Amino acid sequence: MDLSEWDFDAVATENERALKNAGDGESLPFWSAGKHVLIGPGHPAEYYDLFTAEGATFYNGTVTVTKGGLMSGPGTLTFSGVGGGRGELEAHIEGFSKKKVEYS
Repeated sequence: MDLSEWDFDAVATENERALKNAGDGESLPFWSAGKHVLIGPGHPAEYYDLFTAEGATFYNGTVTVTKGGLMSGPGTLTFSGVGGGRGELEAHIEGFSKKKVEYS
């Protein structure tokens, strides 16, 4: 498998599931390289292996989920360990979540 075989819909579905199932204040691991983003440990192993096998510049860190509410809004996703590619990361998240993306 290589990055050209990446199933963006399946990845987005798993990323959304991981974030929705996370508890308030819970941190999940993430990996990102441009438009390729994995959140949580639930993806097929070969997806994680692509980041190092392709020799891509990638970022690996955590995303902390803060749940929202009626009075507080949709909540936040705070990423740590992100260098470049923030716009692509935010565009990916906007595809399935209304949470505000922040960085620490």
